[in-house]
Order: sequence, then structure tokens, then C-alpha cells
Amino acid sequence: MPDRAVSSAELTGVCQRLAAYYTALAEKETARGAAGYARLDKERTQCLILVKRCLESELWQELRILVWAIDVYLEHQGYWTERMTVVNILLTAAYKTHDSEIESWCLNNLGYIYWRRGNNLKALSCYERSLPIWIELGNKKEEGQTINNISQVYHSQGDYDTALQYLEQSLSIRQEIGDK
Repeated sequence: MPDRAVSSAELTGVCQRLAAYYTALAEKETARGAAGYARLDKERTQCLILVKRCLESELWQELRILVWAIDVYLEHQGYWTERMTVVNILLTAAYKTHDSEIESWCLNNLGYIYWRRGNNLKALSCYERSLPIWIELGNKKEEGQTINNISQVYHSQGDYDTALQYLEQSLSIRQEIGDK
């Protein structure tokens, strides 16, 4: 049988089906906890390749949903480098699609990753880029969370006065929106 070229439409369809499969698998296995994470460990490389393919194919929705589905798993397993990679890929997609909400979500997650890895300067940079977006979007809950994240960075640096100032701002916002 002669080889035939795969069309762009066929490749897109394959990526869409694989993204749906891996999204469902990640959601199911993440809900199972440690046993599910062991199952996802076997599929991690394929998921990471698929995330890149979704970006290349401009499958924005599939990319977003897949990254969100594997994000918790990557965090809980301590796969910080892989998590940073997929969040950066989603951030690239957010820039390309002018999706400021996803952009800010990515920046917050990158800030958290940098903070967990001890890079407070990069963490602060990400949070400080994210904060004005949440303010512009009027998303008070995420604004308050980002301010709380900034306080954690200052706290980990031993700058308790600045940390307290940010915590008070976060508390004020949370009280304003009734977030207990």
C-alpha cells in the first residue's frame, strides 16, 4: 500500500480526538489521587507532546482544557519543569488569541511555580503582571488571590511588614465579595 500524506484537516481531527481522550483520562485519574497519578505517569510524555501539537495546530480550546486537566496532576507529582512548560505554552496561546483571562491565570500559575522553586523575583514579576489584568477584568476574587500570593512571596523573604500590608488588602477584597 503506498504511503499517502496526511492532510492538515486529518491531523487537526486526530489532535482534537487525542486532546478529548487525554483530558477525560486526566480528569478521571486525578480524581482517584495517587493511584490515578501513577496511571497518568505512563501517559505524561504523550500529554506533553500533545500540548505542543495543539499549540502548533491552533487548537486553542483543546489546549486550554487539556492544560487545566493535567495541571493539578503535574503539581501534585512535583513535575515543576513540565508544569512550567505547559503553562508557558498556554500563555503563548493566550497572547495569540488576546485572551487576558487565560493570560492572567497562566501568570499566576507561573508565579506560584517560581515561588515554590525559590525564585521569588520571578514569582513577584509574574504576580505583578497578573494583578492589573484581574483588576481590569473586574475579577475581585482573583485580584484578592493574586494579592495574597504576593504577600506569600514577601513572607517567604522575611519581609513581614510588606506581607502584612498585602494580606490586609487581600482580606479587604475577600470581605467585600463575601469570600470567607
